Amino acid sequence: MAIGGIGNSGRWGRSREPVSALSISARSRRGGQRAPPGVDEGAPPARACRGVVKGLIDTGSLATQICRAAPADFGARRIEAGLYEGEVYMRGSKQVVDVLNDVLAAELLAVSQYFMHSKLNRNRGFMRLADVLQRESNDEMSHAGRVTERILFLEGTPEPRMKDNPKVGETVTEQMQNDLALEHRAVKRLNEGIAIARQQGDNASAELFTRILTDEEEHVAWIQTQLFLIEKLGESTYLQSQLTSGGDAGTAAPTGAAAKGG
Repeated sequence: MAIGGIGNSGRWGRSREPVSALSISARSRRGGQRAPPGVDEGAPPARACRGVVKGLIDTGSLATQICRAAPADFGARRIEAGLYEGEVYMRGSKQVVDVLNDVLAAELLAVSQYFMHSKLNRNRGFMRLADVLQRESNDEMSHAGRVTERILFLEGTPEPRMKDNPKVGETVTEQMQNDLALEHRAVKRLNEGIAIARQQGDNASAELFTRILTDEEEHVAWIQTQLFLIEKLGESTYLQSQLTSGGDAGTAAPTGAAAKGG
């Protein structure tokens, strides 16, 4: 079957001369011709096909014709997965994607833990505290969403491996202590992620980690304030102020995304 290639005129276009997905780079070098816009001459054919799939390359270009022929050379599933010579093509660093997946798993754990604490306190009538904890859960879900989007942008696969289960405290003091331990681990993980992302030259991921870190540090400050109030006032007196809904549970409520409602 005739597929678009380099014809006698030396141009990238339709020709009777067949071209395979494997030969695009060799042909461009041998003939001294430039690849069409959007096609990296030295790139794996799978990368060119990604551009076609994402609409980055004109559908009438040579790259499109190569992608239509490529399954015969590679297999449709290998092209779709971005496999080339046994390796996975990924836009981002595998190290960064691994850290993103670790952060994603931790954020989903935090979503569950804050959610359970919120429901537990609401059931006991501590509406004010329950509202704040629900906003915390929503905040962590927002983080999880942004991390997932970043993983997908880097052409990785979201694979949150949950290493722990939510630790639900029986008393409010236990809940706060469990949440504080969760946030301390998050701060450590994010700082390490920032260092790895910068080392890999991924400043966008480092910036994402930094934004999330700012929110988590505010969560830490809020929890520490609640524990201080409980210690000074006693848990019973503290909980009396949490019976009505509305406002913040303490004097140092979250000021990050959670306090802004998203």
